[in-house]
Amino acid sequence: MAKSKKGGLSIADVKKILDNEKSTLNLILEAKAEAIEMIKAGKNIPGYTIEKTYTNRKWTKEVTVEKLLSKFKKHIPRKTDYQVTKIISPAALEKMLLTIPEARNVIKTFTTREESGHKLIRGD
Repeated sequence: MAKSKKGGLSIADVKKILDNEKSTLNLILEAKAEAIEMIKAGKNIPGYTIEKTYTNRKWTKEVTVEKLLSKFKKHIPRKTDYQVTKIISPAALEKMLLTIPEARNVIKTFTTREESGHKLIRGD
C-alpha cells in the first residue's frame, strides 16, 4: 500500500481503507482501553500515560435558585432577568455573568465535578 500523504493512494487502497474503517476504529478503541488498564495496573507503555477525566460541572444538592440569586442579584439589571423557575447549568450562568470578576469563584463553590474515568495520553 502506498505511504504518500499527497494523493499517492490508489483507488483500491482508498476503498480498502474505507471498507475497514469500522473494524480499525474498534481495534484502536480496544487497544486504548487495554492500555489504560495496563497502566492503571502499574505496567509501563513507553510514550503513554493516563490522566483522570471528569464529568461536566453540576450544581451541588444544596443549590437553589434563591441561593444563586442572593449572590448575583445586584448584577442582574432587570427584575424579569432573575425570575427563574429552574436552575440553568453552571457554564450557562458563568457566560451570563462574564463581566463579574468574582462570578467564577462563587459558582465554583456551588458546583462539583465527579471523576468519570481515565483517558490515554501520548507523551513525547
